[in-house]
Amino acid sequence: MILKLNKVCIGKRTFVCRYTPFSPNKKMHWGTKYKWTTAWKEEVKWAVYQCKNRPRKPLEYTKVNIILHTIKLQDKDNAYASVKAIVDGLTEAEVIKDDSTEHIDLTVSQNKVAHVNEQYVEIII
Repeated sequence: MILKLNKVCIGKRTFVCRYTPFSPNKKMHWGTKYKWTTAWKEEVKWAVYQCKNRPRKPLEYTKVNIILHTIKLQDKDNAYASVKAIVDGLTEAEVIKDDSTEHIDLTVSQNKVAHVNEQYVEIII
């Protein structure tokens, strides 16, 4: 199963959009951080529900590869921390049983792109 997340937006009257999750080093108000985390989880759940070949019950053990196509590359540890909401979305969508190392083999990689419009997140399960 391959999922592609183009952008995630938050806001009521005016929308703010992101193509990749924030680095954990980004300083922001806790309420704003909560909105972004919730938005990424919801986007992953909708992408899973729209996928025709999704698993019907949670997988006991699976390999998940998340590729961040972004302008600004992050440190390896920050890249893993920034995709936490995406992995939680996979758990809430019942693709994986749990996000512990007993149930998931997570790999996060990054590709540098030239323009903002080329940014996206790719999830390969």
